[in-house]
Amino acid sequence: MAVVNFVISLMRNASVFLGMVAFIGLVLQKKPFSDVLRGTFKTIIGMVVLLKGVDIVVSSISPLAGGFTELFSIEGAALTGSFVGFLGTYGSEIALIMLFAFVANIVIARFTPLKAIYLSGHLLFWYPMLFLAVGVEAGLTGTALIAFATVFDILAVTISPFLMIKPVERVTGSRSFTIAHTAAPFLLLGDFIGGLVGDKSKSTEDLKLPSYLDFLKDTNVVTGIIVWIVYMVVGMLINPELRATIYGTNLFVFSLIQGVTFAAGMVVVLQGARMFLNEIIPAFNGIATKLVPGAIPGLDIPMIFPYGPNALVLGFIISMVTSIATIFLLGSMGLLTIALVPLTIACYFDVAPAAIFANARGGRTAAIITSVVGGVILMVVAAVTIPMIANTAGDFLQAYGGNEFSVWTAISSLVSSIFK
Repeated sequence: MAVVNFVISLMRNASVFLGMVAFIGLVLQKKPFSDVLRGTFKTIIGMVVLLKGVDIVVSSISPLAGGFTELFSIEGAALTGSFVGFLGTYGSEIALIMLFAFVANIVIARFTPLKAIYLSGHLLFWYPMLFLAVGVEAGLTGTALIAFATVFDILAVTISPFLMIKPVERVTGSRSFTIAHTAAPFLLLGDFIGGLVGDKSKSTEDLKLPSYLDFLKDTNVVTGIIVWIVYMVVGMLINPELRATIYGTNLFVFSLIQGVTFAAGMVVVLQGARMFLNEIIPAFNGIATKLVPGAIPGLDIPMIFPYGPNALVLGFIISMVTSIATIFLLGSMGLLTIALVPLTIACYFDVAPAAIFANARGGRTAAIITSVVGGVILMVVAAVTIPMIANTAGDFLQAYGGNEFSVWTAISSLVSSIFK
């Protein structure tokens, strides 16, 4: 277990893990020592830059969750389980399943047509936890529980990035990488809607505006302004005590700083993504050529952001509005059995990227439709799946669900009902 835990600690650190992947790929290509060292460290540096950008983005919009909770939360039954406590109980099992699934993913990519390898290390860790939670809810224990979670984990990390290969190619114009992320169902939805409606020549990235609105062509400026306005509106609507807790003494200044911080985070994310892709793709070719012929690396969702930054912002704002409206609708119909709050992070990292895929095939119209539909689906799926693991890790889906985490929770729960 000491060896396994060491390996898992490397895999959970996305920067080091992908640096190791680059190192192996460059060594297999018999690159000079200087190239191996440079490529390995530039991969790690690029990933660190990207992740720091993600941290900045998340920290800049996280305070909104507190305001949204008061404004839009509809109370339901409390969850009896905690995913933090669940991690403490099943940490070793999660590590083993994670390692089994990663090895199986490589073997399957080597000997079957499913040629995608899941390299989003942090997500590789969370899926075993969810499948274990589903198994525990079904009453499984011991070997049966491990086997159940392992089988579903292998299915998740193998199928998801493979299904994304063609849609990613339509966005990027190449098969140099695929997406391995919980956003996959929404990305497939955006790709589907883009193929049905709209006109890709009318892209979100081609804004035609009068000269006095030229500043709206700068995605960074638009992003900062929108988040600033959202913070201002929420701050004016919540009660004074909570406003003082979140915003401090100056609503205007705090909102402005959060807006420009969000925009700065996006600049960092995009720069890190470009730097990382320039290194990991050539390095991974060594692995694909020598060990797993034809394999495609499955990478984290920010890798797609440079291909439609305007669509990303549009998708985020629209999905936030529709997800909030969906919470009110579900509550008014008496369909909520648990407390539900707007999933701000999921709107940005799961639904908004789908607008990029929709825009690639159907332009602005498809991007808008995808964002609306995605915001609704996000909250409906969250409301349905959170109760499935309410006694174990329901609060994880309450904070991060509504996406592929929830989809696989529903599928595995359906199968686990046989054991119940």
